Amino acid sequence: GSVLDRERSRLEAGGNVHVLAPDRSVVVFPDLSLAVHGAALTSSAPAPRALSALSPRPECRFNVCLAHGSVALEGTPFAAREEPLRLEELAAGFDYIALGHWHSQRTVRAEGPPALYSGSPEIIARDQRGAGSIVSVELSREGARVARVPVGRRRVQRVSIDCTGIKTTEELARAATAAENPDPDLIVELALSGYVGMDAAVDAEAAAAALSESYFSVRICGGGPSREIAREELLAAPEDTVAGRFARIMLEKIDRAALDERGLLEEALQMGVQLLKGRDPT
Repeated sequence: GSVLDRERSRLEAGGNVHVLAPDRSVVVFPDLSLAVHGAALTSSAPAPRALSALSPRPECRFNVCLAHGSVALEGTPFAAREEPLRLEELAAGFDYIALGHWHSQRTVRAEGPPALYSGSPEIIARDQRGAGSIVSVELSREGARVARVPVGRRRVQRVSIDCTGIKTTEELARAATAAENPDPDLIVELALSGYVGMDAAVDAEAAAAALSESYFSVRICGGGPSREIAREELLAAPEDTVAGRFARIMLEKIDRAALDERGLLEEALQMGVQLLKGRDPT
């Protein structure tokens, strides 16, 4: 019931598209002495031993296998209902195995014959690495020569901003733009740290929305900057609590410290109070 099934005749009408199906597991290109084999998936259910039925055509000089699924590799997780592909079930005599399903490029086997996932030609998830390219394969009597060809336009970049001293949303947006030049193909992961003052008017989400006009997309990752705590708020904590006692000890240290030492002590005070409140200031 898929579009490939419903529209197969129309898709193949031009002669340059070939749909593998249960009634066609191989397509032969006589002028290239090439046979392309594949076990078609007819549903989302697992296809056990999908490769065991494929055998190279001896009359063709080159035989290529297409397979869709996860290869059984040590340490590779699988969905509960997924049947992994087992390359050892494939008959000998193939020159190259083109794999699909994993979205990052990966060499499963370098030779005998080579088996590769090309990966998706563009990034389709923010946490995806190894996408944005295709695989070019040259077959000859010497074997298969494989080359990675970058084609993707978009990339993900993590941008870290220390928000200490930033007072407005516009300042935050300018700091991010200074860290990474505007690029309509760049996906920005904005990591915010540091402390903003009690009087600061910084809206991280509004800054991300404004930046989205200059990049493909912008997202705040992590907890964002911590808010500085005023002295009055620190002293309001009861003295018989850990946080209250810690704050008073640190304030006394700050009052007695030399000017060049106060900055570090004030940062330690703010960080300590945030940690005692169960927050992660980093």
